[in-house]
Amino acid sequence: PEEMFKGLDNFVEIKLPKEVTQLEGSTFSGCSSLQTIELPENLETFGSGSGNYPFSGCSSLISIVIPEKIEVIPFMCFYSCSSLKSVTLPQNLLGIEGDAFCQCSALSSIELPNKLTSIGSSAFRRCESLENITIPASVTTCGSGVFLYCSKLSSVTLEEGLTVLGGSMFYGCDALKQIEIPSSIKELPYRLFDESYALEK
Repeated sequence: PEEMFKGLDNFVEIKLPKEVTQLEGSTFSGCSSLQTIELPENLETFGSGSGNYPFSGCSSLISIVIPEKIEVIPFMCFYSCSSLKSVTLPQNLLGIEGDAFCQCSALSSIELPNKLTSIGSSAFRRCESLENITIPASVTTCGSGVFLYCSKLSSVTLEEGLTVLGGSMFYGCDALKQIEIPSSIKELPYRLFDESYALEK
């Protein structure tokens, strides 16, 4: 069922059986006491139901390893997982959709895999502990506000290959002092660095 465990607050640890291949909709959304979950290696999809945010509001979740068969992190998948410090993404990941890690305020770093092609709008908005990020050459498109109000973000590497930067992508990144825009970017969007007051160049 799409909302099988939604809102239950008495789970601290969960290990899913190896037979599970998909999580539908809001399976664990709002499980505010959940700290750890072990996902089976056969898991292929998140959020195949009508609401695609299986871990949204799991405010005690500390770490997660996402299985290698997952190709897309869906919309709002880890929205407001405010204790999430460690995320291991699969090497075959192709897309991170909008708001996927929005308001994961404890997340200080995350390694993006080299097959990733797109990052959706506000994917890392208000990740207020995020300090550094490398956008690999495989990524061609970043949506608007991807790092909006990531106030501790001080190191950003944009590799050649990126062609589209969304508006307000680094809005309110107070700690960002320097950034090099790759030559593959032909047009800078609106309000790209607004309120990034420390930026030198």
